[in-house]
Amino acid sequence: MKKELEKIISECKICAKERGKAMMEGDSVTCNINYDKLVKLLHQIRQFGNEGDIALLSLMEDEDPSVRAWAATHSLQYDERKAKKVLKKIKRDNCL
Repeated sequence: MKKELEKIISECKICAKERGKAMMEGDSVTCNINYDKLVKLLHQIRQFGNEGDIALLSLMEDEDPSVRAWAATHSLQYDERKAKKVLKKIKRDNCL
């Protein structure tokens, strides 16, 4: 993976975790700030084409449910079966 893409993926993890924490705490300001960052990061990931898609898909394996949920939501068009499986597991485990 390219260094630039690795940096973007790392930032996605941080923002998704912070957004998830803010959601659980009812902190809408922090939640929205991180959502906006994630939208921009997703656009950057998409610019890497297939390599970006693969990096995004890999986030569905992250240990943090907020990261997995964000990645799965934005991976439905690439691997619908796996994305739905991840989202259903998060729901079943009541992680969020």
